Amino acid sequence: MSGNLPTGAAAPPRTAHEAEAGSGSGAAAPVRGGAVRRLLRNPLGAASACVLLLLVVAVLLAPLLAPQAPDVSSLGDAFAGPDAAHPLGMDSAGRDILSRILYGGRNTLGGALIALAV
Repeated sequence: MSGNLPTGAAAPPRTAHEAEAGSGSGAAAPVRGGAVRRLLRNPLGAASACVLLLLVVAVLLAPLLAPQAPDVSSLGDAFAGPDAAHPLGMDSAGRDILSRILYGGRNTLGGALIALAV
């Protein structure tokens, strides 16, 4: 970095990241070396990881967990409140809200995986 400076110019101060990387050996410190370990050591991080894992598992198991198919409609049950058969109730078209959330999560997770692959 100091090779590009004019003669007599002072080198700019190093950032904390540059200081941790070493004295210019060319090898950068691994960024993700212990990311999972650091995440799980932090109680809030561990709780967040558990909730995220639970949501992903629930979305993947949507056909087993959903009370009915997401597009099944019953106009007589429109705006029905929560009960044992429909834990989150029904929407304006009489569709089960929990089923729609779980199946919608599958679409969202698939889109996120495609975006990650790109």
